[in-house]
Amino acid sequence: MRSAGAVLLIVALAGVALWRIARPPDQEGPGSFVPAWRGARLREVPGFAILRLAGTPREKGRGHGERLKKRIRRALERARPADPGLAALAIEACGARLQMALPASYREELEGIAEGAGLSFEEVLFLNTRFDLRGHELVGTGTVGIGFSGGAAVGAGPEVLRLFERADLDDQPDELIVFVHLDRDPTVLVGLPGMAGCFLGVRGAAEGERCGASLRPIQSAIAPALTGLAWPLLLRRLLEEPPKVGSALPGLVTLDASLPFVLPGGALGTLDISPRGAAWHAATGDFVSAHPEELSGVGAVIEARTLERTRQRMRAESARRIMAGQAPARQVAVRLKAGALGVRVTIVRDGGRFAQSIRYGD
Repeated sequence: MRSAGAVLLIVALAGVALWRIARPPDQEGPGSFVPAWRGARLREVPGFAILRLAGTPREKGRGHGERLKKRIRRALERARPADPGLAALAIEACGARLQMALPASYREELEGIAEGAGLSFEEVLFLNTRFDLRGHELVGTGTVGIGFSGGAAVGAGPEVLRLFERADLDDQPDELIVFVHLDRDPTVLVGLPGMAGCFLGVRGAAEGERCGASLRPIQSAIAPALTGLAWPLLLRRLLEEPPKVGSALPGLVTLDASLPFVLPGGALGTLDISPRGAAWHAATGDFVSAHPEELSGVGAVIEARTLERTRQRMRAESARRIMAGQAPARQVAVRLKAGALGVRVTIVRDGGRFAQSIRYGD
């Protein structure tokens, strides 16, 4: 009897081993962060919320819309222009132009958010394009101009930090969401309810493959163009397909902006983007920050440039100050520090400091 029981145990263990080898590739297992469940799982922590997303783009979007339905609807009411004519122009007419630049996967995710939240696709798209539309005064929050002029910096690791004025976040900094996309290459994005794009983010788990970036619009007199990928969505797209010298960007650009970037492999630099093209400025040292000056000489494709040492030192010093993580009064600081197993999120606002470690495999 004992020998028969031992045989059964061996057979059972062999079956488990074979299942692990033959299981579908989207199920969770050793060395993989892709879970078997689909949709979204929301976790509230002091200072912010964490939304884990898994599955197809539509499944992620639907879960996002369902879990954050009330917050998404509140965000839409704050952002929608009060004048019906302006609202139609912003949501329908501008949306018709801006949606043409959407990758298919982003469109599916936004459609899923709309289904889950009980809104139209155009309304959810507006929540992702309104930051570009601010430059055309087509947003009802009262914010004038593009905004987002606070500092942005990255460090080796990658480590990314962004400073916000409260008006950048519709005066609702407590509505910030950390979106954790549990894909083959996990991606962590910081945004607001209803957003598929982000203000800053990190991607990848393996050493040498991780990257991170943020974006600072250049405050110029030129309103953003409405013929490209809205900048929070473009930022996510760049994390998925990091820039390469000599290659075109993975999407059309709506505005002039400066992006501090940590590339896979650890190289740091600043990516200047514009509807006219893009340029990569390699940086030395462990930190680099976005710069506020007007862009000049931006080529049709990304091209390598070397800044003079004085400007490199100035940018490195600026980055060190930003990465110190001390938010001035009335500002909000958000920091992401990525590792092999997860990311450390820190938010400083209203005199408080909120921190949470997020493991991809949990």
